Amino acid sequence: MPPSEAKVKEEASYYEKGQIKEKKHSLNEKLHGDYTSYFGNSQIMVRLNFVDGLREGEALSYYKDGQIREKGAYKNNKFEGEYSNYYEDGQLREREFYRDGKLDGEYLFYYRNGQIRDRELYRDGKLDGEYVSFFKNGQIKEKGVFRNDRREGEYVACYRNGRIRETAAYENGKLKGKFLCYDESGQPVRLKDQDNIEDSSEMEDNAEEKKKKIDDLLTSLGNFEKKAD
Repeated sequence: MPPSEAKVKEEASYYEKGQIKEKKHSLNEKLHGDYTSYFGNSQIMVRLNFVDGLREGEALSYYKDGQIREKGAYKNNKFEGEYSNYYEDGQLREREFYRDGKLDGEYLFYYRNGQIRDRELYRDGKLDGEYVSFFKNGQIKEKGVFRNDRREGEYVACYRNGRIRETAAYENGKLKGKFLCYDESGQPVRLKDQDNIEDSSEMEDNAEEKKKKIDDLLTSLGNFEKKAD
């Protein structure tokens, strides 16, 4: 059959007890059109749109009670624009921005009480700019700067009471000078592994990137069935 005459097919699958599990549309053996998966209680779990097998347009995932869990958009199968993630009560959990599938712009992570926990800047998928993290009481927990995913300039970490816990300076990801540590009374202390702290700084930078991995409900069709249990 010529491509112009091909028709979009609708398919559905069901749980053992008869509730709908998945509904999808395909054209020429590729996903094309609306895709919807469901929890066992018949609530929508994920809503996507496909064009010729690629994710395109608005994407939504939900909690079992119908509350929105994630909201984003795809362009040519990659995240594009604003992505938001919510707690079960509807409170915003994360807000970030994508360009061509990579983090690009401001990243915000919130505590359940609405207080900002982390504020960072990304460019082309890499940490680039000032960042700051906070305790739940709004007191600064840590602040510093990244350039092209490497620490640059002054780094400061604090205790909940506002006293300085750690200070250091970096140049192109490498420790410049001494890494200074203080107890909660303000007295200087020395870490056992302080001599090796320059070597561990790269691991710390990688940890910053790992916590930005978005929920796979919107990124991995293969996991939808597992999430439905």
